[in-house]
Amino acid sequence: MTFGNARRRLATAVAALALGAVVGGCTTSGHAESAATSTKSIPPTAPASVSSAAPGTPILPRTSSESARTPAERRAPPPRSSSTPAPTTTATKSTCTSISVRVLPGGAGLGEQIAGLQFANSGPKTCVLAGYPTVTLLLHDQIIGQPSQPSSAALSTRTLRPGQVAQSLLHDYTQTCQAPLSDSVRVQVPGRPTTVIRPDMQLRACVLRADRLSAPD
Repeated sequence: MTFGNARRRLATAVAALALGAVVGGCTTSGHAESAATSTKSIPPTAPASVSSAAPGTPILPRTSSESARTPAERRAPPPRSSSTPAPTTTATKSTCTSISVRVLPGGAGLGEQIAGLQFANSGPKTCVLAGYPTVTLLLHDQIIGQPSQPSSAALSTRTLRPGQVAQSLLHDYTQTCQAPLSDSVRVQVPGRPTTVIRPDMQLRACVLRADRLSAPD
């Protein structure tokens, strides 16, 4: 082999290597373009939610309030309200239309005067007397002091046959009170608008309390 032939073969080999490199570059570029095109057609996926639980805490699936309850809890009746409304009571009304009234002087104790208020059924039929009497003290036909108040919140009723009597004790708590004395009293029948005046009745115009109706002593 001559030196010229060797140079021609070397040149041919170099040219072949260069051509292969060009062809390889074109093939690689073509695959890259195809990959880029296929990547654009894929829709982006939503990012995964990040839990705020502390590290190492297991994340449990969420359940509804009903499924979270135990079988015993689902069978149990709902709790009652703590605020139970008080039962409604209907007060008895007075049906007596014919009543005679007496005021009897009573004794006097330490810081207290007592009088008896009596109410007799003067009608022909049995009737009901309900409520507390109200007593107002008078001096020269003028009101002195405050009218009496019930001594308790208890119901006060009496069923009276014709001629029967119901009684209420009137307490006048004088104690250190220096109010003037009455010369008469005005009594309102329990549960009725009827009032009567009884003269010659001396009570001090202090604190008056009327007891519930009862049988006379």
